[in-house]
Order: sequence, then C-alpha cells, then structure tokens
Amino acid sequence: MPLPTELVEHISEQLDNSLEVLRDRLFAANLADRRASLSAALHVRRLTHIMLRYVERAVRFGYLEGSLAGQLQAFIATLDRSYTIAFRKHALVFELGGDGGPNVSAGDVDIVRIGRAEITALLDRSATPLATRYAQSRPERIETALGGRAEAGVAVVVEPVDTPVATPPPTGTSQVEPPTELPGGPGTRDEGPSLDDVVLLGMVAAPRQYGIVASLDTGEKVAVDTD
Repeated sequence: MPLPTELVEHISEQLDNSLEVLRDRLFAANLADRRASLSAALHVRRLTHIMLRYVERAVRFGYLEGSLAGQLQAFIATLDRSYTIAFRKHALVFELGGDGGPNVSAGDVDIVRIGRAEITALLDRSATPLATRYAQSRPERIETALGGRAEAGVAVVVEPVDTPVATPPPTGTSQVEPPTELPGGPGTRDEGPSLDDVVLLGMVAAPRQYGIVASLDTGEKVAVDTD
C-alpha cells in the first residue's frame, strides 16, 4: 500500500525546517556572507569544540583508533578557515497497523518503511528490563537560592539490586490513580514557553504541541514537534 501523499509532504516539510535550523544554528550558514563576522567565527569554533569532544569520546570508548582520531582532529581544526556542507534527507515510517512496504524516494527524501513485525521483533530482542542501581559515590548536597540552609532534605537510600529484573506477570484489572490537580485548581494548564521563545525542529507551521528537549548556551530552548 503506497504512503499517503499528504504524509509524504508533511515529512518533507518537517525535514526542510530541521535542515534550516541545523544549517543556521549549528553551521552559521546564514552568517557566512558577512565578511569578518565575529558571530560566524564563534559559531564555527563552538562546532569544532563539539566535534572534538565526540572524537575524544569515541576513542575513550574504543570506537576509534588513535591514529584515525588524530586525522579527524587535524581535519576539524581546518574548519576555522572554510568548509562545505551538504544534507541528505531520510525518514523512518513506523507502520503499526501493517507489514510496511518497499522503501521509496519522494523528491529528495529517502523513506524507509518499517512494519509491525519488524518492530515486534526488535522489542522482543530488547526485552531485558534493568533496575535502577545506586551510584557508587558519596552523596552530594546541592542547595539553591530558593531554599534555606536550615531546610534539611529527606535522606533517600537506594539499595543496589541484581539485574536483569524479572518482569512481573499482569495482575488483571489495575486501579488507576486520578490525575493530580495543578496548584491553580481544576482546569489549570501549564502552557510552558511561548513558541516565539524556542528553536523548533520538525515543523513549518505552528504546531498544536511541542516538547522541550534541550537548552542552548544563549538560554533559548530547543523543542521538537510532537503534533
């Protein structure tokens, strides 16, 4: 069964918006035409620091050999002069009500269709619930300007447990606790930050709902479309 045209167009619009955000926020491509722009140079320097950190992390965890890491670090250092960027658009479509279908290319977007059987097989292979383990370090008390030093927190001790933890069998009908009302009373909603105050990934028009996933050094929030 072919994918609906409306869905394909929606995916393409989301990727276009994400591309522009990455192009401008990460690579400062919107500032590249400003000669001797300090802002553009600082954007690039931040990018190089991020990339160098991940190269070092890859070496530390054994994903990269030291000789290859040295070549990558030398290349990253050249980004302060000039570089070329290009993007490819890929999308995953999870079809919970079907068996997927052939991968398709719609314009400049490559779409991979994943059916219910593949999703179920992946979940079965990963069905190993792990319990929370106690951090093997000394507890550290963190105080804020909103709390006085005389206000002692409640001590919480989490004992280490063996993993994996067996999944308990279903117990039939369970009682669901009613939702806790917000301080403002019934009907009160926490609207969160305004759409104008966040960097939105994945949507062109204003979405009905979005979730905050990160914060930038500038204090701006990064949100992803969940509509």
